[in-house]
Amino acid sequence: SMPLTRLANTGIDRVAGARDRYVAEIVRYTDTDTLAYWAPDPETLVARQAAEWQPLLDWFAEHVGHPMQTTSGIAAVAQRPEIASVLAARLAARSDLAPGALQTLVAVSGSAVVALAVDAGRLDPEGAFRAAFLDELYQAELWGTDREAEQRRRAIAEDMAQTARFLLLLDGRVRVQITAENGREVTLYRLGSGGSCLLTTSCLLGGDHYPAEAVVEQDAAALVLP
Repeated sequence: SMPLTRLANTGIDRVAGARDRYVAEIVRYTDTDTLAYWAPDPETLVARQAAEWQPLLDWFAEHVGHPMQTTSGIAAVAQRPEIASVLAARLAARSDLAPGALQTLVAVSGSAVVALAVDAGRLDPEGAFRAAFLDELYQAELWGTDREAEQRRRAIAEDMAQTARFLLLLDGRVRVQITAENGREVTLYRLGSGGSCLLTTSCLLGGDHYPAEAVVEQDAAALVLP
């Protein structure tokens, strides 16, 4: 599909030579993060923001080690410089695929908190879309929506869902193998920390299946990335 193709091409062709720029763009979004700007009213909207956003902000504070500053209204709020430092250091240690994928989700959602929550497995794509577009969905419930706006939201939600299928091995070691007709196991390749499975990517892009399996050789953690 096009979202997955775009992510793969971005990681391979663009991020490798411009990692600092991609990391900086992700970090910069913390200053204008959607979840930092709460509505002053009505109470029903504020209550919905509290239910959806506050748990994510609490998670972010624990994940990064510093809370995100929030405000009611549109006046700009400055975030602690420590947040940018922590995020930049962590992203700098990731493979080239991660910054490109995260930057895509940050740009679509308008929220570094949402993108990082998806990255960490804290949010699924549906929850990420609901959090990122909470205000717009609330207004649509109150006043209705037009076909163009609904189509745009559906396209964004689908793009986020497609993106979340892109797998990346974060830690550990995995062996990808097939079983020959004689029953012998044949190793195709191994993945280490930060590696992505070529067969998985190929099958996702082409909608195909391949009779291979992954065997964990060392304790591993794999995430579905934006």
